[in-house]
Amino acid sequence: MPAFVPSLGGGWPDRVLCVDGIFVGVELKRPGDKPTEVQLLRLRQIREAGGIGFWADDAVKAAEKIQYLVRGMLSFADPSYMGHEERCLTEEVHATIL
Repeated sequence: MPAFVPSLGGGWPDRVLCVDGIFVGVELKRPGDKPTEVQLLRLRQIREAGGIGFWADDAVKAAEKIQYLVRGMLSFADPSYMGHEERCLTEEVHATIL
């Protein structure tokens, strides 16, 4: 039986991730489009709560920013983190965004 999850209201990011215990919200827009006021409010709330919230109108740039954030967090946690796992993680991020 599916679980019921109540709506949190409008404006929540299109993509939500948890990276090394940090909440990341990404609002994706079509090229040239901008977030609504409520979407900007949600991203600001995420940042004020200690998470990372941003928007992008280019999926590749959004994936690159997530990759940068993830790599930085993982490198901070474990400096030896390199190689195959990083490539796999990058592919997962691109698959999630696109």
